[in-house]
Amino acid sequence: MINDIEALIVDFQSSVREAVQLFYDKYQRTDLLRALHEGVFPQSGQIANKRYSFHGIGLGIASRDKEVDFDFGPNDRIDGFDSWRLFIFANSQVRYVGVWTRERIDKELEVLFNSEKIYRPESYGNYYYKQLS
Repeated sequence: MINDIEALIVDFQSSVREAVQLFYDKYQRTDLLRALHEGVFPQSGQIANKRYSFHGIGLGIASRDKEVDFDFGPNDRIDGFDSWRLFIFANSQVRYVGVWTRERIDKELEVLFNSEKIYRPESYGNYYYKQLS
């Protein structure tokens, strides 16, 4: 059980990287939204025994034990997060069930934001990125 918001964010970002790496490796493309619109792969399907679905500017991917959903950021960034996506991610895994409510995540993100550990680009609403060290 992980009950630290920064550890949850790191776990989420690691899972996002693993998900997109499946596409990078299989299709030799890192511009996944452009590749999708060019018809390189279907909008939804399976990759490495995981179900995936591209939506708007994002991607959701799920296996038996984990679900991760994210939006691509500027220049195909994949490290952004918000409370809803962290909540879905946490509650798709046994080790987090009962630890993370949406309200708790919102409060913890606000603390990180106020301490300037994370920031919100104006054009991305409530989507956060970690400050660079």
